[in-house]
Amino acid sequence: MLLQGQNMRFFALPGPPSGLISPSTSPTRPTRVLHSRSGEQLTILTGGPITQIYNCRVLRSHKLEHDNVWFQDGRIINPTSLYGLRNPDSRIDARGLIVAPGLVDVQLNGAFGYDFSYNKSDIVACLNAVSRGVLLQGCTSFCPTTVSSKPETYHSVLPHLGRRPGSLINGAESLGAHVEGPFMNPKKKGAHEVSCLRAAPNGLADFDECYGLENLRNYVTYMTVAPEVDGVLD
Repeated sequence: MLLQGQNMRFFALPGPPSGLISPSTSPTRPTRVLHSRSGEQLTILTGGPITQIYNCRVLRSHKLEHDNVWFQDGRIINPTSLYGLRNPDSRIDARGLIVAPGLVDVQLNGAFGYDFSYNKSDIVACLNAVSRGVLLQGCTSFCPTTVSSKPETYHSVLPHLGRRPGSLINGAESLGAHVEGPFMNPKKKGAHEVSCLRAAPNGLADFDECYGLENLRNYVTYMTVAPEVDGVLD
């Protein structure tokens, strides 16, 4: 994402894996007001360490340009306010590589020969392989997604598909499981097995029985259901 404003133009990297760049939880960043020798008032960032990525290429106006990217506390910052006042605390040589936004995939059923709904016996190896593989393709965070399945499948795999930080070892960040179905309309089932689809005549009790209450509380981030199915909105 290219951000532009008055006297400001820099490249932003939203959605990085938390093990690589942790997003700031603070809505504001501490600043300090200084005055230059000419009397000009300057507002500079204080706060945490500043990192500069140099010798990199960023996308501007549909063209790749050589530039630097500076960030602090997980946020891209405008370095022009720091010139002559503060140097970066660390520098990363990108060696001419492209610095670009990380992709976020909220519906990933599997990849590289693995499937989150079918690799029940080796679900940890499945998550590791997919996480590391998609990171190499530019995806920095994703939701491991299951298709409509029987309750025993959810009870087996969901405890392993919760949130997990991203890192060079883990790969892309897991944002938590996305359960697709089985509370879906058989007339609009798509690729889902009709034998796995069901209604929820007992309301939330059926959801708890299907997925497992603790799994819903601790590991599930997204849910795809059909609101017209009996009991789903109860």
